[in-house]
Amino acid sequence: MSKKNKKRWLIIGGAIFVVVVLIIWQSNKKPQPVYSTATVVQGDLIQTVSETGTLKPLRELELNFPQVGKIGKIEARVGDKVVKDQILAELDYSSLLIKEQEAQANFDLALANKDKLTRGATASEIAVLQAQANQAKAAYEGAANDYDNTRASVAETISQAEKKLSDLEDTGAATPTALEQAVTIAALNLANGRTSYQQAIDNGENNFLTAAGYDISVANTALDKIWGILEDDDLENIFSVKNVVYKSATENYYNQAKSLKSAADDALSAARLEGSENNFNLLNTAVAAYLNETFNALNSCYSGLEYTISSAAMTQTELDAFKASVNTQIAAVNTGLSSLQTAKYNLDNAFLTYRNNVASLTQALAQAEVNLSEGLTTARNTLSSARLTGDKQIAAAKAAMDSAKEAWGVADRQLTKLKAPARSEDLSSVEAQVRQAQASLDLIKKQQADSILKAPIDGQIVGLNYEVGEQFSAAQPVFVLLTENNFEIETDISETDISKIKVNDEAVITFDALGESHKFTGTVYSVEPSATVIQGVIYYKVKVSLSAPAFDDPSFALFSFIKPEMTANIVINTDRRDNVLIVPGRAIVDRNGQGQFVRILEGKTVREVPVTVGLRGDEGLVEIVSGDLQPGELAVTFVK
Repeated sequence: MSKKNKKRWLIIGGAIFVVVVLIIWQSNKKPQPVYSTATVVQGDLIQTVSETGTLKPLRELELNFPQVGKIGKIEARVGDKVVKDQILAELDYSSLLIKEQEAQANFDLALANKDKLTRGATASEIAVLQAQANQAKAAYEGAANDYDNTRASVAETISQAEKKLSDLEDTGAATPTALEQAVTIAALNLANGRTSYQQAIDNGENNFLTAAGYDISVANTALDKIWGILEDDDLENIFSVKNVVYKSATENYYNQAKSLKSAADDALSAARLEGSENNFNLLNTAVAAYLNETFNALNSCYSGLEYTISSAAMTQTELDAFKASVNTQIAAVNTGLSSLQTAKYNLDNAFLTYRNNVASLTQALAQAEVNLSEGLTTARNTLSSARLTGDKQIAAAKAAMDSAKEAWGVADRQLTKLKAPARSEDLSSVEAQVRQAQASLDLIKKQQADSILKAPIDGQIVGLNYEVGEQFSAAQPVFVLLTENNFEIETDISETDISKIKVNDEAVITFDALGESHKFTGTVYSVEPSATVIQGVIYYKVKVSLSAPAFDDPSFALFSFIKPEMTANIVINTDRRDNVLIVPGRAIVDRNGQGQFVRILEGKTVREVPVTVGLRGDEGLVEIVSGDLQPGELAVTFVK
């Protein structure tokens, strides 16, 4: 391929690449929005309601108040001839006079606020707000200081609670607490008590074992003495010869005592081997039984000696020696019984003392441990409570500090605002407040006017259904007025428009039979409160009186051509606003929870302006009561 052709193909390929890039860029380019706008204007806004009706001859006219209430005055009676606008009756509207004073005061206040805003703040007002701002600053500084002090105090309280808990939890000997010391002392007292009272038991056991062993030996000696007497050859035939019962009793008691000796020896051996309370009790029983039987044997032996006669082999001296020996053994056995009881009592008392005192010391140790445990629990709860309460105190102090700071900021902003010149939106706001107060005052006056019933046309009173003090109801008219050569137009107004219409509203009337160029005037004189349903839609009957034109009016010559049942076109002027800002209703953007806005187109950017709307007039136009709008600005009505 030649260089020339190669160059040509490179140019063609580059051109194709550029075209493809341009196509892709154009396809990805976002289309610019297209705005439809309307100019914000300042002018007069009229609200009307248009409807068709039927012309009716007006013969008897029922006159009602447009609102219920108590009849206050009756100025006309049956038979009286009245003229148009003559006062016929009044409702009691004394309460409305009070409301009028209140509404007038609110209106005057709104005017005063407007005048105050326009004039600006005085030096004294600035001084008052300056003092309030200084006070708010001082309050904030005090709250901030309280916040710092609260944090420091809470930290100290928590630190003390943590140290107390740490001391209780630390079992080392370096930091014993009073509760830990109480446990240590109670444990030492218990150990010492056990040792001391156990020593008393040991002493008692040794004494009791010694006494029991000695008493057994005493009983053994006594039995040996009795055996010697029973086996003495010299006494064999003369012992208790005078009363053989005692010899037999002696032998029986001796044998029984001998049978108890082994039990006493065994009990002694068992007690020495295992010094339990049970073994000591068994030993005491066995030894006491052995001694008692021995004692009985000695008594019977002594009695037997008493009933023994002397002989050549057994002199009285020898016999008295036997008696003395038995008597000595009786004394020894008695002494043994007494010492056994004393030793057993002391041992039992040692055991009882040990149990009672060791139980008391054990309980004291347990109570000290419980106190330590409760102290730990209390310390943990105290620490937890200190932390929780401290958090609350710090949070409360911080909230108070933040609130004081916000109050200071508010006071400072109010001071700055007071010193600054009035803003346009503030002026718009106070002007709206003036208009609102004026509307409230006008409403009260309108209610007062509605409390006065006037004759709508000339005529004669032919019916009166109420007296002063009675409660008026729309179910029955106040007056019935007989008219002459007059007409009325009856029309049905839908529920969406009926709230706009009120008695004495002016109306412009044309007739299909006479053409739209011929206009007549009329006045709404009756709005029936009861509804009528026509094809599922709710309507209310409204009556408009037709006024005869003046002699020099172009329509005067055609008035005589008006006939009953003609179709009339009625335009009722329900409200108007003069010299107000007006935008189309399509320019109002309503956002739930955020209010209403108007979008103003400035070059290629859109600025949203919060607004407050007022009267909605004809042709979809809306009054702007407040908002940063100026005549001549472009309001966006549609975005494509």
